[in-house]
Amino acid sequence: MGNTVSIFTTTPQEHADKFWASQYQRVPFLFKGMPHKGYVRCKFYLKFEKHHFARQCDIREDVALLADGSLDLRDVKRKWGLQEIQTIDPARWIPFDSNDSNRLSRLAVEILTDVDKALHFYEPSCPPNVARIRSARLLAVKTKKQAIHNLFGPLRFIDTLITRVVATPHFKRHEGIYIWMVLLMLSVLFFSSMYFGVAACQFQSRFRNVVRTGSFAVSPVY
Repeated sequence: MGNTVSIFTTTPQEHADKFWASQYQRVPFLFKGMPHKGYVRCKFYLKFEKHHFARQCDIREDVALLADGSLDLRDVKRKWGLQEIQTIDPARWIPFDSNDSNRLSRLAVEILTDVDKALHFYEPSCPPNVARIRSARLLAVKTKKQAIHNLFGPLRFIDTLITRVVATPHFKRHEGIYIWMVLLMLSVLFFSSMYFGVAACQFQSRFRNVVRTGSFAVSPVY
């Protein structure tokens, strides 16, 4: 039975991107040891070609086994946002057909793990509706990232510019003068905002007076 995939389900491609952008890419030795007792290492491939041994997986994670030593494939599918999942026979690098599509028995886990105690998986098929949902989500995620970049891009540019200016020898020689200039500019901005605030209040008072009396003269307040 397939896993339910919606627009809110993180796609396998996103999981792969997140995995390789995580600390495990920067600290690869974290995955060189064997998985802890009660866990099995699962490797997932976005693309699978028969009889072509993959050298590098796209997602890798240690998944807990059930009490009897079997693996719940539904848990793996939920973790990676998969509709279906297919186990790979590591010795011949061909799909392994199991009687239970939602579970790998303890014996199957022992047989299908390679020398690194890892199981290999791929998604055999993707229905058109799931493909459309994933495409829509990836487009939404891309649009969101672009919007964030457009929003904070100028701020990053200003930060980079200030950092470069501060690092110049000229700034270091005249640091005190620049600091006083910045303080003066901040003071001007502060008093300007105060002035415009008072002016806005006076305009609001005059506007109310015009509405009430038809005259721009401000009535004295006793």
